[in-house]
Amino acid sequence: MNTDRIDWVCDTNEPSWNTSIVATQEKHLCSSVFIGGSNLLRHSHRRSSAFIGGFARFAVALAACISIVGPGSVAADPHADYMLHCQGCHGPDGAGAPGAVPTFRGQVGKFLLVPGGREYLIRVPGVSQSELSDARVAEVLNWIVAELDGGGQPAGEARFTADEVSRHRRPPLADVDAVRAGLMRELQVSGDQ
Repeated sequence: MNTDRIDWVCDTNEPSWNTSIVATQEKHLCSSVFIGGSNLLRHSHRRSSAFIGGFARFAVALAACISIVGPGSVAADPHADYMLHCQGCHGPDGAGAPGAVPTFRGQVGKFLLVPGGREYLIRVPGVSQSELSDARVAEVLNWIVAELDGGGQPAGEARFTADEVSRHRRPPLADVDAVRAGLMRELQVSGDQ
């Protein structure tokens, strides 16, 4: 019996690059191609053994090509990461939304001057819970301080590192407003606000 059945599904919630092929005893073939975190194609097809073998060879070749240009070969861009993970709330220029989302302008670098400020920036929920690696979070934080604060990196203050992000990232802050208010009070006392 030669029954053809084709299903195409686009699914954008897959977590990693992968190509998988499954052939069952019923000669049922399922293949999925995941590119850049998105399952671009899921194809289910009933065909003969010859088709399965040919398609399997094609899928293996495709997987090899995908692995050559995989996610490790794409350099991280902190500005692009900011646009994708921060800009939705803080805006393209870091101005935030008065009364709702704090500005980065003239503010974020000051947190580097007060004890607990660096940890605060790492543990705010949007940073702490982002899908970015520790290294990429460090680069985005450094980019925000350099590009959006306006004052740049305060003299004598180290740049964020992946190790520092890893040490302080979890758990996320439960009461961001209270911690921020406490840090702002410390900045006032120190005269850095």
